[in-house]
Amino acid sequence: MKLNEFNNAFQNEQQCLAYIANLKENKCIRCFSFNLNTSDLKRMRCLKCNQTFSILTGTIFSRSQTSLTSWLVCSPTGLYILVSNSLPPQELPLLVSIFY
Repeated sequence: MKLNEFNNAFQNEQQCLAYIANLKENKCIRCFSFNLNTSDLKRMRCLKCNQTFSILTGTIFSRSQTSLTSWLVCSPTGLYILVSNSLPPQELPLLVSIFY
């Protein structure tokens, strides 16, 4: 993906959330059910246990003050690594040279 294509694909938070949702295995954080209401990616609801959570829950993005568009610009090629939590959050600032 070229930089201009990248910038067009991730112009706002909603586009970033949709991209992360496609990479992540979406299941309930409480009962692990895949039966979710995902009409709003900011607040998803488990249809089995009624738990609500964000698509960012369980990722390093969940408590960050940095916008998703900034995260994706900082590390476009490493997004899958970041979402899957295989990189410890403490090491991320060294990788992208920002602090959250």
